[in-house]
Amino acid sequence: MVDIALIGWLAGVVDGEGTITITRQNRGTYYSYRPEVHITNTNFLILKKAQKLFEQISGDKVKIFITDSKRENTVYRIRVQSIDGCKNILTKLSPYLVGKKRQALLVIKWLSRERLRKNSAIQANKVHNLNLTVHIKRLRDYTPNTR
Repeated sequence: MVDIALIGWLAGVVDGEGTITITRQNRGTYYSYRPEVHITNTNFLILKKAQKLFEQISGDKVKIFITDSKRENTVYRIRVQSIDGCKNILTKLSPYLVGKKRQALLVIKWLSRERLRKNSAIQANKVHNLNLTVHIKRLRDYTPNTR
């Protein structure tokens, strides 16, 4: 059992440095969809702690990947892509998420219903649009008014 304070900490890391989405895989003649929860950061210690918590909550083995080693600070990423693993993580974290709560709830809903998974392109687009909306709003909030 993971301590509630650590779940809150992990939710904060996912909110600030993570992504909750449905990814589309090109399989040649068709597309398949799968959930994904990942965290990207340059601080290895944060990723190491998040990796341990992801493994405890999801039940999956979670690897740390190097995504960009050419920069001054190496960029690391952890991710969970299994249906059960993502469902476990998002169910635990969703009460504590703030900025990515809507994405988490949409992905949980998608994972809970087989018929929704058949309309995966629609659900993936909804989550993607939520992510874009948040980024556009942030740009508007932080762009100085030039008038």
